[in-house]
Amino acid sequence: MSFQSLLQPMRQLVDTLAIVDYANPVWEALHKALGRIKIHHSESTGSERSTKALSVREVLASFDVWHQEKLTHVRNRALLAVLFYAGLRRSEAVSLQWADVDFANGLVTVQHGKGDQARTIPFASQDALPHLQRWQDLQASFGVERQYIFCSVKHKGDGELGPDKPMSTNAVYKVVKQSGDFAPHDARRTLITDMLSSGTSLPDAQFVAGHANGSTTMKYAKIKDAKDVRGRIKTSY
Repeated sequence: MSFQSLLQPMRQLVDTLAIVDYANPVWEALHKALGRIKIHHSESTGSERSTKALSVREVLASFDVWHQEKLTHVRNRALLAVLFYAGLRRSEAVSLQWADVDFANGLVTVQHGKGDQARTIPFASQDALPHLQRWQDLQASFGVERQYIFCSVKHKGDGELGPDKPMSTNAVYKVVKQSGDFAPHDARRTLITDMLSSGTSLPDAQFVAGHANGSTTMKYAKIKDAKDVRGRIKTSY
């Protein structure tokens, strides 16, 4: 259990003791001390506090950050493609293997999703596939067959692949934060919001997201602009 989760119960306990044992100055001092404690979330830990859906311009701009043909740039474009066009959680993305991608049909299989549930879903846009294909071709140029899609890259991305094992979820967080002002889960939120606002049915959006309940999918939807809503509202009077 983290200190953050214990802080509120501690404050409540001290508040109660300060009332019951009001003559004891210790509780008053402790109450003030606990009130001054702030929990700070460090980006280095990969904590996600952002809860927004990106605009089309912001999505495209994130890809443009990685415009070179260095290993890291090609890999990161492929990673963004998986996050934005399949809506995968970062833990799902790093676990992907090349055998999980069906290039012919534009599908990707998540072997171990939330609750250890597997699901096969389509990429929301075929734009994802060229990014993945380019990364696969670049990996193959090293002459060794690779199993995992997203691995580490040595020497600042200029010339050597890391071991054939998944990059960490914290590494994904850092890549995304370098891509723009958003967190990895915002890419998932962006896809779900865009699907629902573009007319995708709730069951279909729920299927892609891998949610057990449609109400969870609806919580991801973010209304971005009143003008967009105006064009979709329909009434019978």
